[in-house]
Amino acid sequence: MKLKSVLSMILGLLPFSAAADTDMSAARQWVQATSGHSASWKHYGEIKLPSGKIFIGDPSWGDEYHLHGAREVPVAKLDVWLFISEEENPQSNQVHAVWLEAAGTMPAKINGAIDFGMDSAYFAFGDLATGQELANMKYTDDSEHEDCFEFFLPHIQNFGFKALWLDVPPKNQPVIAVETKNDGGLTAVWTEDEAGNFSGILIDVTGRASDQLFLDVLLKKEQ
Repeated sequence: MKLKSVLSMILGLLPFSAAADTDMSAARQWVQATSGHSASWKHYGEIKLPSGKIFIGDPSWGDEYHLHGAREVPVAKLDVWLFISEEENPQSNQVHAVWLEAAGTMPAKINGAIDFGMDSAYFAFGDLATGQELANMKYTDDSEHEDCFEFFLPHIQNFGFKALWLDVPPKNQPVIAVETKNDGGLTAVWTEDEAGNFSGILIDVTGRASDQLFLDVLLKKEQ
């Protein structure tokens, strides 16, 4: 394994690898105030989208499942923020929401979504080209990984990782995996402000503390 990959894995596993949020955007303020969870935002870098599209899903289901519903994004990169509870036992910490920030303005409506399921208590996202490299693993002679499930397996077995960056062979393109603690189905919604500007992509993992309803039910869907 290359040094860059090793360092990426180690930093992703360390609890202090993510920067705390000291200047919240309007969108992150809204999520924090509305969710009702005792948690804080952590910054996990940025995801670049040279293809103009993003995939979001569970590669462990095999084939090209994680590419289903891949959508265009009107920006070249997104800041990755995780809303994480802080318990005394780090392994008890829960990712409550993922926010992929563009403008970060106050979300008011939904204009597009990706519905996806999870079979291994995690999901991943990245540029569409990176997602295709994951799908192609089953067709290569890569002696280290039989398929993309085998690629993620040693990392997702380290329960409590929350989020980590990995380099996808053969071009070492970046992908980020997020632990959810549970299987099931989620939705990633494309949000806009009242003026129609793209604010970011919201993935609500646990719902609101008061009623378990997901935050996106509060936003109007574009007709």
